[in-house]
Amino acid sequence: MPDSLENVSGVRRKPIQKRGQASLDRLLDATEELLLQRRFDDIPISDIVEKANSSVGVFYARFRNKADILFALQQRELETSAKFTDDLLHEDFWRTIPLYTVIQHAVSATVDHYRRRRHVLAAIAGLELSRPELYAHDNPLRKALKEGVSAILANWKRDFSHPDPDAAILMGIAFVFSFLEHLVAFDGHGSYGAYGLDDPRLKQELVRMLSHYVGVPDMPNER
Repeated sequence: MPDSLENVSGVRRKPIQKRGQASLDRLLDATEELLLQRRFDDIPISDIVEKANSSVGVFYARFRNKADILFALQQRELETSAKFTDDLLHEDFWRTIPLYTVIQHAVSATVDHYRRRRHVLAAIAGLELSRPELYAHDNPLRKALKEGVSAILANWKRDFSHPDPDAAILMGIAFVFSFLEHLVAFDGHGSYGAYGLDDPRLKQELVRMLSHYVGVPDMPNER
């Protein structure tokens, strides 16, 4: 998977001057705001530039087409997600709490992140579905998030009853993220209504699934 925007999307040269960066940021911010209201396919370039107080000419100076702005949003989202995973990894209480509580914290933080950034993540998921050749290995955004959460669980793998702890982490995390991405991409406005789940119930079920799969010892009685 390419690491830079230029390699995957034909985005024009990144701005060097602060004024150029500010212009680019306004276009990205405008697109994010519009994604809160509409699907990406329903947002014309004219609406993006109008909301950004910019122009079509400036847009095409930055991007070859409308789809390319999603790559720029993905790159910015990678930075947001990197901070999210760094914050998780640098929490100093991980080794002082039970494994089940670790999973609760990790899953809860991940669901909250997906909820908070749903409008952007849904658009990126749509891009991945429409242009799968660009994601032959893994979406870099998904990869960064999975690696962060997996790194937390890896500290506890000696406590797993699963016969292959490394595989348990890999498969368990893959399921959690795949399920969240399915909800983000296909479940309307993100109410998770099709599954009858609000956020607290969704977190509870994902924690239960992951905990049973990896084999958490001394699981609490949840009846």
